[in-house]
Amino acid sequence: MIYNTNLLGDFSILRHVHPEDAEFILSLRLNPETSKFLHSTDPSIEKQKSWIKEQQLRQGDYYFIIEDKAGVSFGTVGLYNIDAGKRAEFGRWICVNSAVIAIESFMLVHDFGFEALGLEKIFSRIVVENNRVISAHERFGYRKIKEISSESLPGQILLELEVEKERYAQKRKTGRELLKQRLGKN
Repeated sequence: MIYNTNLLGDFSILRHVHPEDAEFILSLRLNPETSKFLHSTDPSIEKQKSWIKEQQLRQGDYYFIIEDKAGVSFGTVGLYNIDAGKRAEFGRWICVNSAVIAIESFMLVHDFGFEALGLEKIFSRIVVENNRVISAHERFGYRKIKEISSESLPGQILLELEVEKERYAQKRKTGRELLKQRLGKN
């Protein structure tokens, strides 16, 4: 689905993904360092462009490029699998070279989900060994729900975590403090 309004933060902007972003997305998804907890991706730019075009037509599926204020791309993030029960999945989150932009992109997508879309809960599925990302989720109020087998990552176990709107709102203040702390470290 295309969301035509950019999500604006103090340090970053989230804009919807275009097919022209395929090469950048593949550079993230095919990089061994940033993709070690992701399912495999076909290296074809044309197939990635096709996937983006299909994604843009899917209802309840938002996919963003994370940029700094100068328009330099730092990553991707998404909110998808939105159901009628006001619940969605947070994922496709890859952000490189800036802890500040990573934290802010996390917050911008959650603010969008809870405020603009009126969601009540957001969940995420993360490979259990991905401690860094699990920790980031927990800082924002996510609670562990269950472990499940991964269909797209054979042999891997995923941890499903979830946060409610009210709990996220309480923890969001901590996120702003984290941004302030990180400012001098980038």
